[in-house]
Amino acid sequence: MPSTSALNVAELTWSQTEVLRFFYGYHERGIVVVRLVVVGGRTDFANAVVESLGEGSTRSPTVSAGAFALQAPGMVDGDVNRLVDAVEMFRTTPLLVVLAACCEDAAEALVAAGRNDEAVGLVREAVSIYSGAGALGDIECTESALRRLGVRTKVARLAGPTFGWDSLTPTEMAVTELAARGLTNPEIGARLYVSRRTVETHLAHVYRKLDFVGRAQLAAEFTRRATA
Repeated sequence: MPSTSALNVAELTWSQTEVLRFFYGYHERGIVVVRLVVVGGRTDFANAVVESLGEGSTRSPTVSAGAFALQAPGMVDGDVNRLVDAVEMFRTTPLLVVLAACCEDAAEALVAAGRNDEAVGLVREAVSIYSGAGALGDIECTESALRRLGVRTKVARLAGPTFGWDSLTPTEMAVTELAARGLTNPEIGARLYVSRRTVETHLAHVYRKLDFVGRAQLAAEFTRRATA
C-alpha cells in the first residue's frame, strides 16, 4: 500500500495541475493518481479525479480522452466492461504504452471476475507492447503477473534490430509520422499526451537509429517510403 506521504504528494500534484486540462499529460496524471489512491483506499479522492477526467472528455471528444474517462471509473469500481471497452478504444490510438497499462488494469479486473483466460490474453498483449518499446522493467512485472495466472513460460522476446527503420519502436514511429506531417514538438506532445522534452528524446533516438541529421531529412525519407 502507498505510504501516506506518497498519497499526499499525489493529491497535491493533482490539485495543482488539474486546472491545466488539455496540457501535456493531464489524462495520464489522472490515471496514475487514480491507480495510486485506489490502492491507498482514498476512494473519495479517486472519484473526484474520475469526475474531472469525465468532464474533460466532454470538452475534448477525442478517442483517447473517452478511453481515459472509461478507464478511471473502471479502476475505481473494478468494472470489467468499462476497462475492456477502454482497451478497445486505446487500440485505435497511437498511445501504445498507455494501452499496455490499461490491458493490465483490465486483466486485474478479469481475474477478480474469474475470467483468467481473457486476463492472460491482455497481459500477453501488454508484454508484447512493452517489449516493442524496450520497457524491460514493465515486461518483468507483466511476466510476473502471467506466472501468478499459471502461465509459467516466459514470453518470447526476440532481439530486434538496433539500426534502421525496423528498429524504431511504435512510439518512435508515431513521433516520426507526426514530425513528417509538419507538426511541431509541442503539437506532437499534445497528440501523444507526452511532454515536449519526451518528444525531443524520441526524435533524438530516431535520428541516431536512422543516422539522420535533422527533421527535414527525416520528413523527406518518411514521405518517400510512404509513397513507395
